[in-house]
Amino acid sequence: MEIILKFELNYDKQKQLVDWYEYISEIKMEDAINDDSNAIIIATMHKSKGKEFDHVYLLLEDYDFTKTESKRVVYVACSRAKISLQIHCNSSFFDEFNTDRLSVIKFEGKTEQPKHFELILGHKDINLGDQKYSKTLIRVEALKSGEKLKYGSVQFKNNIAIGLDKHDGGNVLLFSNNFMTKKYKTFVKDGYQLSNGSVEYLVYWYDSKDDKEYKVVLPKLKFDKKITLMK
Repeated sequence: MEIILKFELNYDKQKQLVDWYEYISEIKMEDAINDDSNAIIIATMHKSKGKEFDHVYLLLEDYDFTKTESKRVVYVACSRAKISLQIHCNSSFFDEFNTDRLSVIKFEGKTEQPKHFELILGHKDINLGDQKYSKTLIRVEALKSGEKLKYGSVQFKNNIAIGLDKHDGGNVLLFSNNFMTKKYKTFVKDGYQLSNGSVEYLVYWYDSKDDKEYKVVLPKLKFDKKITLMK
């Protein structure tokens, strides 16, 4: 709550979503932590520098221990713990540590990808330029938070763009190239397909070139794991 109040003070005239994203990316961890709070703090190892916590859980999946700088960052993260430290790692790096203060629990089971997952998109994940079209603006204006959306596509001269449509027809957003390249194609490669979406947020985007605000949709997407039938 204190972070939000500080944001409102810094941006007292006009508050844009892009300003909020920039603000939270630049704040320091000490600005976000109340020492008297029992809250769970989630942060990167770099942002944890200079702070201490009673209990630290360190997640190091596929971490690169070959570089000196990478090892230094892990040391900084480990030294943040005052009482206990739990490291979840799929590397053998810590196996060489010989101390009676370290206990190792090896997971021998089998992990599986979830059958489905949900993802809320940000402004960088959608094609903001598409939101300027008059028909899109009319459809977006009629939307309500929580409204269900369906998979949709738009045929252009040289390509087909993927996005979300209203259930009664009509595109309301297209995914950005950045989202398609870095996220969507990775999900498809892992065997997931976009099943549906919904309106999570309706926000205003300020286009500095047009000096104008546009109402845009930030959706929640649901991806389902495709079922492989065995012969």
